[in-house]
Amino acid sequence: MRELKRTLACLSIYARAAALDMVESVSGDATVRKEQWQLTGTVEVYGNKSRITVEVTQTEENCSELRIKMLSPAPNLSTDGQNRVLLFLADGIEQLLENTFAQGNKEERIWRCINRLDNGTKYCSDSVTVLESSLHQAIVRALKQFDAEDEVTYLTLMKATIGEAIGLNGGTDEIDLLQRKIDALNKRMISLATESVQNNTSFEENEAEYKDISEQIEQLGSRINAITESLARDNSRKDRLQRIQEIIAQRKIDSDTYDDAIVRQMIECIEVFKDGTLLIHFGGGYEIEEHI
Repeated sequence: MRELKRTLACLSIYARAAALDMVESVSGDATVRKEQWQLTGTVEVYGNKSRITVEVTQTEENCSELRIKMLSPAPNLSTDGQNRVLLFLADGIEQLLENTFAQGNKEERIWRCINRLDNGTKYCSDSVTVLESSLHQAIVRALKQFDAEDEVTYLTLMKATIGEAIGLNGGTDEIDLLQRKIDALNKRMISLATESVQNNTSFEENEAEYKDISEQIEQLGSRINAITESLARDNSRKDRLQRIQEIIAQRKIDSDTYDDAIVRQMIECIEVFKDGTLLIHFGGGYEIEEHI
């Protein structure tokens, strides 16, 4: 069994992501064994199909060991040909690490579906590696688009976000935002019921989701009640509201700068699709489509 070993000057998380991207580019059946992170697949290189495994282990600090083994070479593939397959894969992995996951000598953070990285295609069939810098740029563009398309909703969400960050006990803006969330959840509840009737399915099949939605609505309602009560007794609101306006004004000036604290409060989740499309879900049900 032919084998190639290399030491990579990076953490194993980067090496594994690069290995997965490289192997998947030439294989249609790559799978991952999570226990010791072993990637197995049939790769087509120079027109020859061979079965290989790739292992990546963390060694000394900031280094990883890459091991590529030839399990079953293509019929009549010579020893030199097998070596070329292993070198092709190893060089491709290193090239990805150099070009995609590093800027000079500095590794860049990446985002990858953890199910795909740990289990291959078992739970996640379509997944891409996303550079954090590219993700931040897309989020900044989405925030500016949100502001341009619906300034009222954008400011409502921004005020609620900043108010929570500086300890302001909510206000009418946050009540409006919470009510929108409740409305969206009620629509989802109705949609579930409609789908059950159309598909002739029982209530029990969606019972967990019904329960989750009901609990969310109850929590949001409790939050609205708490805000309403606090409005009547909070005497320091004027100063803190002024502070919110100042922060929003500064955000206008710094609209091209990523602010992690605000983003994590304003955005509920981001869906990433295989073609690089992002569907960014903001609080209150607003959605923006972006690309990386």
